[in-house]
Amino acid sequence: MGSSEILIKISTYLEKSEKLSLNTEFVEEDKDRKSEHYSDFGFMTLGFVVEAITNESMDEYAKKNIYEPLGMKHTTYLPLDNGFTKEDIAATSLGNPYEYKMIDEKDYPDFGYDCTKDQAAFEQFNGWRKYTLIGEANDGNAAMGGNGVAGHAGLFSTASDLAILSQAMLNGGEYNGVKLYDKDTIDMFTTQHTDTGKESEEFGYCFKLDQIWMGDSATIHAYGHDGFTGTTVAIDPDNNLSILFLLIKCKADLEKVMGRIQIIIGIQM
Repeated sequence: MGSSEILIKISTYLEKSEKLSLNTEFVEEDKDRKSEHYSDFGFMTLGFVVEAITNESMDEYAKKNIYEPLGMKHTTYLPLDNGFTKEDIAATSLGNPYEYKMIDEKDYPDFGYDCTKDQAAFEQFNGWRKYTLIGEANDGNAAMGGNGVAGHAGLFSTASDLAILSQAMLNGGEYNGVKLYDKDTIDMFTTQHTDTGKESEEFGYCFKLDQIWMGDSATIHAYGHDGFTGTTVAIDPDNNLSILFLLIKCKADLEKVMGRIQIIIGIQM
C-alpha cells in the first residue's frame, strides 16, 4: 500500500468517525497556542489511524501483533470478554467521580477544564457509572466513547507481562526473537520534544522524561509514564533497569499514600 493510498484511507475513515469530532474541535481551538500541554487526544486519534490502516479493531491488532508474539498472556482489552473474571482483577474506583467533577461547572467550577459551553450536554447525560469498576476501562473516554477499547486507555495487564514489554524497550525493540520496532523509533519517542523550561516536565512522544518520581538514581535518559489509576512504568536504559509500580490510587488519598511509599520494587529481566 502506497503512502497516498494510506492517507486517502485514513481520511475516509476519519470523515466517517463521529468519535473524532471532539478531537478536531480541540485542535482547531488550540492551533494558535504555542505552549505544550498534556492530552489524550493524540493517542486516541492514533488508535483510529491503526484501525483505518489495518482494517482491524485496535484490540485485535494489538493482541495479534504485540501481546501474543511476546507471550504476554495476561494483557488485553476487555478482560471480562477474554477469559478473565472479576476475581482476577483489582477494582479501580467507584464510578468516575474525578471525571465528573472535571466537567461539572456548577458545583466544581475551578476543578479541571473549563467546560462551561458544554453544560447543557452535561446536564442531559445520564450515562455516568455509579458502581465499582472491575474489569472495565476506568477512563471515561475509553469506556463510554470506545466501548472499552481506545488508543490511549483501556488496557489491562500484570507486572510480569509489563516486564516483558519494558525489556523489549531496553533491548532496542526486541524480545525473545520478536522485533516490535527498531532503536531509531525508540530514540525518536524518548527524545525531548518539548521546551517547557520546567524541570521534570519535559516529554518525548508519549513518554515522560527524567521525572522526579523516577527517583534520585535515575539517569537523564530515563523515561516512562504514570497512569491515572496508579500504574507507573519507568525505564532507565543507562542502568538496564525497568521499574513497574501498580497501585490503585483512586481508592485512597493519593498524597498520603505516595508520601508513605519509600521503596519501589524494580523488575529487571
